[in-house]
Amino acid sequence: MKKKMLFIGIDVSKSTFDATIIPKGSLQTVHHKQFKNKETGFNNN
Repeated sequence: MKKKMLFIGIDVSKSTFDATIIPKGSLQTVHHKQFKNKETGFNNN
């Protein structure tokens, strides 16, 4: 089995929160998504 080493960052503010995934040793973001910091943002797929 091959292991993946990732950095997962979450930034929470009053109006939004951001989630980002970056592979270890890289400066490039693999996935980034911003959500509204309210109930509707949590239901956003």
